[in-house]
Amino acid sequence: MNGKSDEKKTVKTGSPRNMLRQTRSEHTKKDELKLFSEEDIKAVFACVSQEEREKLAAGYDLKALARIFEDESAMETVNALLRNDLSVCRTARELYMHRNTLVYRLNTIYRRTGLDVRNFEMAVTFKILHYLYLLK
Repeated sequence: MNGKSDEKKTVKTGSPRNMLRQTRSEHTKKDELKLFSEEDIKAVFACVSQEEREKLAAGYDLKALARIFEDESAMETVNALLRNDLSVCRTARELYMHRNTLVYRLNTIYRRTGLDVRNFEMAVTFKILHYLYLLK
């Protein structure tokens, strides 16, 4: 041993279920909890067939969502809200904007997409649709 860490890097392969199971077992081996990264989540959705991805996105206004997904300001607003655990006050502070301005932006996203990202389930749905959009 030359003083370097003997920690092995693992490459996740196979079905999304196996990838999640493998990652979960890695987490139980360590004392600290590692959260799924954006890349992990994208990799899982990349394993889903195009047909299944289209089924997941069916029923949503994809044109309105695409306009939001392509708007850097709107996506920065949503991502900041998610980073701040859906706290409007903390998000407004992080973005250096008045709380009412942030609420106005979030209401605009809600009016255009039908998804209120201040609601946890709708925020998760928004993120899933964003991942599906990125894979198109």
